[in-house]
Amino acid sequence: MEILENALRNAKRIEAAVVLPYTAVPTAPSVLLQKKDEGYPWHPLAWGFFGGQVEAREPPVKAVIRECLEEWGRNVNESDLLYLGTSPFADTHPDGVRMRVGLHHAYALPVSDPKDFLASIRLTEGAGFALFQREEISGLYMPTHNKFIVNKLFNKLAERK
Repeated sequence: MEILENALRNAKRIEAAVVLPYTAVPTAPSVLLQKKDEGYPWHPLAWGFFGGQVEAREPPVKAVIRECLEEWGRNVNESDLLYLGTSPFADTHPDGVRMRVGLHHAYALPVSDPKDFLASIRLTEGAGFALFQREEISGLYMPTHNKFIVNKLFNKLAERK
């Protein structure tokens, strides 16, 4: 237990804001995820979210808007975002030594025309992106805490039916 307590005490602490664009098709909703590239330090080649670190004194929703512009080259309106919640997370680096702990502030973005939306993205980070339906998530190489957030989105969509 002492080893774990030491690791957590020395872990890098971060606060991230992430966005989950989703198709609003009631019968088969899907979520857009980003494939991390080989150089991503925590989960290379894993599926994850668009978004990034919240800057000092920056509201998380503003961080999401900034990150969408930086990562997609696309402006997003705050009024279009649906707050999914804030979730804690902890990661161990692939080197097995470093850890990070923090919070994910998650927002959903409904997409009414997926074809147009996907065509408009100018990806500046990551190895790519793809749409996934709920049943595909469990088989993805993706951190467990991220799968939790994706499932939270799908649960909210199921409640709206």
